[in-house]
Amino acid sequence: MDEKKYPIYEFWVRFKDDKDHNVVGVKMLEEVPCCWEDFLAVFVDWVDANLDGEHHGPGGTYTIRSLNLEIIDAGWKFLREETWCCGWFQHYTYNTHLSDEELLESFREYVERQRPYICGSDEPYDCYLERVPKDRRVCLMGAEDHWRWKEPCRCEHCRERGVVMIDH
Repeated sequence: MDEKKYPIYEFWVRFKDDKDHNVVGVKMLEEVPCCWEDFLAVFVDWVDANLDGEHHGPGGTYTIRSLNLEIIDAGWKFLREETWCCGWFQHYTYNTHLSDEELLESFREYVERQRPYICGSDEPYDCYLERVPKDRRVCLMGAEDHWRWKEPCRCEHCRERGVVMIDH
């Protein structure tokens, strides 16, 4: 299937003396920002959402920002262009014009393209780390098991974001 691929970036924020709260994630952009300031705005929005999001711990609910941790590193790097991007036990795409059947076929093709970059269930983890370069490693969050897939989601929240999601 011939479909549009979108740029995927890894974003991160690292804190001094507190690795437990470091934030690392991937984000797919519908289009590459036209200038440095626009890209920086996308990054700052991601950081704010992650630092201000609720976390639950032994002491109750908190935000990372409320911990007043010293940021020692923050940044991003381009990873690759792809049709789908991984979230927490879900994937999303901007290819909203596709039918549900086409989306499921697209997702199947995506999962098959990623198989060489995941750690197989019978593969020792240290062998995986040697075999696959760090910036190419992929966790499919269970998507390699087709039976986990839900129907493509086009709910109001997804439409507001301009995406279609598949939970798994």
